[in-house]
Amino acid sequence: MAAQQEVSAAWTAAQVGKRMDVILDQAVPKQKNVWVGRSHADAPDVDGLVFVTGGKQKLAAGAIVPCEIVASQKYDLVGLAVG
Repeated sequence: MAAQQEVSAAWTAAQVGKRMDVILDQAVPKQKNVWVGRSHADAPDVDGLVFVTGGKQKLAAGAIVPCEIVASQKYDLVGLAVG
């Protein structure tokens, strides 16, 4: 598992600064306009997540949102909805 963590950390770090479409699954409880979603590379309940902040955009579950990836964690990405 340690070897896979290194691979995953390198991949997620390489995504920072890129844009990708993210499908929104659900709102993050107790957070204003923050959502959990998946990119084209993420299978539900298997792969990492993309946490998306909508800023002033109103987001909804099921929406496919263009995002700029602004940060990474071991397995997950953090994106900002753009457009």
